[in-house]
Amino acid sequence: MSSISGSMLYQNKLFHGKNNFVIKPGSHISIEQLKSRGKTKFDIDLIALSPDSHTRINLAWHWMVAMMITLAVIVATLAASQFITNNIILEYKKYFLLLVVMLFIIFTILFLVFSNRKRIFTTRHSKLPIVEILISNPNKSSYKSFIDGLENEIIISCQNRQLNQKQQRAGELKTLRRLSEQGFISKADYEQSKQILLHA
Repeated sequence: MSSISGSMLYQNKLFHGKNNFVIKPGSHISIEQLKSRGKTKFDIDLIALSPDSHTRINLAWHWMVAMMITLAVIVATLAASQFITNNIILEYKKYFLLLVVMLFIIFTILFLVFSNRKRIFTTRHSKLPIVEILISNPNKSSYKSFIDGLENEIIISCQNRQLNQKQQRAGELKTLRRLSEQGFISKADYEQSKQILLHA
């Protein structure tokens, strides 16, 4: 397999800044997060990653709940209007219904905007989800090229270093400890992964 040197992927996350991914062949993947409060950069050793990734769908549940509530209000309002004979109340009902319909449309748009699909790469032995890449962002071609390059580099890195299982787990633990200290992963995730690696 041939290596893709310096493969990069720049992703914009609506209302959440940017994520820049850069593969350093035979070494690590750099993840640079640019948010309103500043820029942070994390390096993850390629040998600590599993080449087997999976897809995860993230639904914006709070906006979905808001959609369902407004839809229920619309249905209830339409049903109740059959029993209302007062013209003044009926007139106000029209404006109320218009407002709720507008809210439903807004919540639907927000649900679609904040829901996404991600490609997840986990650590090799502890299986901690650690690299999350938005699918087809910024476009399908760039995304696919980067994913192919990353999977390729993970495999090559493992083959070239020729580390045994114990050495791989030790390196993975070291990487996770550093990422925990930097705030890239939580202390709880680190401790859970640590127990898995030490008792494997």
